[in-house]
Amino acid sequence: LELFVEHLVFDRLYKEEDEDLFLKLVRKLPWEGPASGWLKKCLLDLNHHANYENLSCVASLLSGLAKYRDAFVIDVIDSLLENIQVTLERNDFREMPLRVRQVKLVGELYNYRLVDSVLIFDS
Repeated sequence: LELFVEHLVFDRLYKEEDEDLFLKLVRKLPWEGPASGWLKKCLLDLNHHANYENLSCVASLLSGLAKYRDAFVIDVIDSLLENIQVTLERNDFREMPLRVRQVKLVGELYNYRLVDSVLIFDS
């Protein structure tokens, strides 16, 4: 199941033409088990697999999931903002590309109205 979640996010999310089909596949995952943790880990792993131009696909997926799994979406956004804060406090120049992708994802989440401007300015 973990390999299937990784396949969904890393292989199909950035290449899928039909976002509704992808959202249906993600919604069919067993949410009571560890699949939600794997999905969160894969969505926030922006190091090697994330294409900068296609980060809107992640925001679109989270926007679609917000109707059904709002606690999961809130957890992902909270983890993303926490990761940004931790990398800013460390101030390691090697993490700059990751930080740029994370902030771009926050911007895309703002475009999809999942993040409010007050939350962005407070954190």
